[in-house]
Order: sequence, then structure tokens, then C-alpha cells
Amino acid sequence: MKQKRLLRENARLEKWNKMLGKFEDFYRNNFSKLKERTRKGIPDSLRGLVWQIYANVSKYRNNDEYAEIYNKLSSDEDSDLETEAIILRDIDRTFPKHTLFKEKYGLGYI
Repeated sequence: MKQKRLLRENARLEKWNKMLGKFEDFYRNNFSKLKERTRKGIPDSLRGLVWQIYANVSKYRNNDEYAEIYNKLSSDEDSDLETEAIILRDIDRTFPKHTLFKEKYGLGYI
């Protein structure tokens, strides 16, 4: 059973790597497949990279126009606390039965 799950996860990872290699083309020509795979789940090892691509981080990263906004948002501790409260509230609604979030401030909250 574990072997089968590992093979399936590796196959998903290969699909995602292939897709990310030509992301712009895939986005333009196979958007429904991209959406389907995203809903099935982004592999853990690629999740950070994929969300950076989805959020178009490169557009904002080295752009002086956005630097001031970024600096303000990243240094605003009050905003962080407000955002964290919203996220914590949404976790219970989004993952009510997920094992990582069953206990308040359990493993999934780290």
C-alpha cells in the first residue's frame, strides 16, 4: 500500500515538474488541466514554488513601484496578527477533519 502511494506521488511530481518546465505554454493551452491538478493537490515539495508562480511574485519582487508597499506590509506587525487570526479561523472551516488540524495549535499550526 505504501509503495503504491509512493509511486502515485512520484508520478504526480513528474507531471508537475513537466508542467512547470513550460508553465506559460501550459497555462495558456491547458488551463483546465492546470486547474484540475491544482485542485487534486500540489506536491508538498513544489507547493512554495507553485504559489509564487500563481501569485506572480516575480512581477513584484524587483519592481521599485511595489517595494514601498512590500516593505510596509512586511514590517506591519499589527497586520500580521490580524492576518494570523483570519487564517486560524479559516483553518477550522477549511480542514475540519484533517489530522494535522484536529488539535488547536497542533502539528498543522506550526
